[in-house]
Amino acid sequence: MMRATLPAVAELGTKLTKTFYDRMFREHPELLDTFNVRNQAGGAQPKALFNSIAVSATAVLEGKPIPDGFLEPINQKHCALHVTPAQYGVVGANLLAAIEDCLSPPKDVLNAWGDFYGVLAKACIEREEAIYKQASCPLPLECICCAYAFASLLNPLARVGRIFARWLARNAGFQAGVKGEGV
Repeated sequence: MMRATLPAVAELGTKLTKTFYDRMFREHPELLDTFNVRNQAGGAQPKALFNSIAVSATAVLEGKPIPDGFLEPINQKHCALHVTPAQYGVVGANLLAAIEDCLSPPKDVLNAWGDFYGVLAKACIEREEAIYKQASCPLPLECICCAYAFASLLNPLARVGRIFARWLARNAGFQAGVKGEGV
């Protein structure tokens, strides 16, 4: 089912992902702080999302696994930002709505895209849960997740906490769930 719409999705390119982000931020403005404003404005975020969809969908349709390590940087970033499983539901609903808005596919095709997203979201959620477990360290600032939590305690403005955690990750060589290794 998805295979029939993949060329149309490819032709849409970032129009699809821009539609998705516009819709999601309109309906869930609380998620604006989760995404880098500069990457949104410059088009890097919609392009990265489109690339993720294209690579993952192509692999799944060809009966292959998603390339090793492809999702890992995304999962690491999600952990640093404390993305929750519930947010995957919001993303999925808005992504399917964007596909519907841009392509008006039949219901069975939209359901197939929903099934694909469900598989992708499940893989990400499971990996991120493993990263969170691995990162449950006893020492503050030992990993990026703890650095974010520590920064958030120091300053109740979560955005400032995330900025601090990103700075710490760049300048101190920390990475979510990885102790003692550089980024």
